Amino acid sequence: MKFSLRIKAIIMIVSFALLMSSMGLFVSSGIINNTTDNNYKDNARQLATALSYMVDPEDMRVVRDSVIQIYNSTEEKVGSEEWGTPEFDEYIAKFAKVEKMPEFSKVKETMRTLQNNTDVDCMYTVYVDPATEKAIYLVDAAEEDACPPGCFDPLYDVNKECLTNPARGYLPYITDTEEYGWLLTAGVAIFDSQDQVIAYACVDISMNDVKDQEKSYFYMLLLLFLAITLIICIIGFILVNRFVVQPIKKLSSAAEEYCSAENKAGNTGFAGVVVTSHDEIRELSESMKQMEQDLNRYITNLVKTREQLILSREETYEMEQAATKDPQTGLRNKRAYEKDTVRLTESIEKNLAQFGIAIVDLNDLKFTNDTYGHDKGDISINTIASIICNHFKHSPVYRVGGDEFCVILENYDYRNIKLISRKFFDSIMHRQESQVYEPWEKVSAALGFALYDKNVDATVEDVFKRADAKMYENKKQMKADLRNKNGQ
Repeated sequence: MKFSLRIKAIIMIVSFALLMSSMGLFVSSGIINNTTDNNYKDNARQLATALSYMVDPEDMRVVRDSVIQIYNSTEEKVGSEEWGTPEFDEYIAKFAKVEKMPEFSKVKETMRTLQNNTDVDCMYTVYVDPATEKAIYLVDAAEEDACPPGCFDPLYDVNKECLTNPARGYLPYITDTEEYGWLLTAGVAIFDSQDQVIAYACVDISMNDVKDQEKSYFYMLLLLFLAITLIICIIGFILVNRFVVQPIKKLSSAAEEYCSAENKAGNTGFAGVVVTSHDEIRELSESMKQMEQDLNRYITNLVKTREQLILSREETYEMEQAATKDPQTGLRNKRAYEKDTVRLTESIEKNLAQFGIAIVDLNDLKFTNDTYGHDKGDISINTIASIICNHFKHSPVYRVGGDEFCVILENYDYRNIKLISRKFFDSIMHRQESQVYEPWEKVSAALGFALYDKNVDATVEDVFKRADAKMYENKKQMKADLRNKNGQ
């Protein structure tokens, strides 16, 4: 069958317009989806990593061991697929005492703090039982419908790599379910001081809005490319009888160059096409140039979106860096203390401050290091850290120096600091008089505290200095008492 040059030119114009529009549509849509999904996956992994650093591994171990002990001793185990049934409620009731443990509350409070400051639907920790290939919930920070301790789900195939490589954790993956819709999940291993995996810190991010936005972008692109295709076809139909072949060849070459170039803003394939005739063909050339500018602007917007996602990831990384702990004692470090003083400063500015500061300084650490060795000195440091935490159970404890510790007194500890101080010194005295402990375990420490007084203190540092001065007074008195005792 023979076709006229006009028909051939029309077929060529229509085919070229549809091909370029389809390629542009699917390439651009693919870039949006891949860029968005990958950046959200990176963000989820960073958030899970930050959570794994913030959770106290020792508290996490206590919670895990308690849950697993009950789980292993229970013969009839009921999974989350039977949620709401009497059997499920009876099974979960066996774990009720776990939620009353102070370690559980501390872990959940830490998780809630990070969850409330991030765009995350849910943060939780799980333990993977290799024998049954079940993911057992330990702590869920969700405000509503939180999975209770002991609740378990079967391990997805995508996560089974953690059975053979626990340190790898849950690689980020996206699921689409009837109950939750599009959901991004990532999990990072929580390690103890011996680099053993205790549990997994997991985050869930709803991708429903993201997928809806991606779909909206796709429809917008579809309309844009359909409009461009329609324009090209209409112009082609008008200009087919005049100077058709050569301008079409030029535009076709420009299209091939554009498609073969890197898909980035600044491509100027159509801008280089020069049509000297002052007719409809030149209008077609100008329309193609405008299309190229629109695409370049669109790709520029994509690049800006990607930069914003990268900035969000960097902010998450900074949060992760800030969530460090003292590696020796497991306590919060000086950086964490400085961060928490910001909250105290805000309470002072709002005239709502009600806190105190206690300073504890370990005595004779140099003597222990010189006499028994630095490894015994480390035991002394860990021993006094444990004693401090045992008495100040309702306040955060920090190691702010080699042998110096700080406690931000709040709640019960704030109201009962004198009683706690006496019990602290009684515990120290009992340890020194006991015959059970080694010399480096018979620790001695000075303690001083100060409560915030708006008539005296202008800043948190003022309270710290008063507490530090009281501590040194106590240290001098202890030395004087020791000299008097030796003199007797």
